[in-house]
Amino acid sequence: MFPGSVEAVLLAKLGVIDAAVVGVDDDELGQRLCAYVHLADNAAPSEQDLRDAVKRKLGRHYAPAMLF
Repeated sequence: MFPGSVEAVLLAKLGVIDAAVVGVDDDELGQRLCAYVHLADNAAPSEQDLRDAVKRKLGRHYAPAMLF
């Protein structure tokens, strides 16, 4: 289901040009999701806006822990 599903949700947000989602090692959970997002120059979505969009579409467990 993911990371492609998470990337698709992020790409559907206005102002998101490109997105890549990867798993990164985490001592507590084994892995966490990290999203790299390229925004348009005039884009306004905040990190929380992007996380909330993923939570609404896929559930809170799919929201990236880190956004760059």
